[in-house]
Amino acid sequence: MRRISDLFKHEGHIYVYCPSKPLKAMFIRDLDAQGFAFGDGVRVTERAQDFGDIMAVNRDYTICFCGYASHVRCGSLRNSVYVREDHSRNCTRVDYARFVSGEEEYVIKGPQDSVTGKEGQKLPLGVYYIWD
Repeated sequence: MRRISDLFKHEGHIYVYCPSKPLKAMFIRDLDAQGFAFGDGVRVTERAQDFGDIMAVNRDYTICFCGYASHVRCGSLRNSVYVREDHSRNCTRVDYARFVSGEEEYVIKGPQDSVTGKEGQKLPLGVYYIWD
């Protein structure tokens, strides 16, 4: 299984997208098990109810809530993960569902990043899917 710290190979700010309650719960459990905390030292489980759909993960094993500016950086209000590939902004957007399922293409680059599952069905970003 991948570790969240594996995301540190990417440059810049790392934003993790978890749109559903079960995926957020998995992300929080993984963060806690791997030693992440908030910058003030509070364990992630103590603020789990406040987690948004996009959270920032830092290389010093801290995690941050994302405010308005971070959400703008990650996408539009119409589609929070509609992004264009933009290396000059120095940030990486991660679909946590794909990351934990072992998908190689877990970085969100734009609306074309929907997943094609079994029998050709299209799965939206943030859908946890176990590949056979």
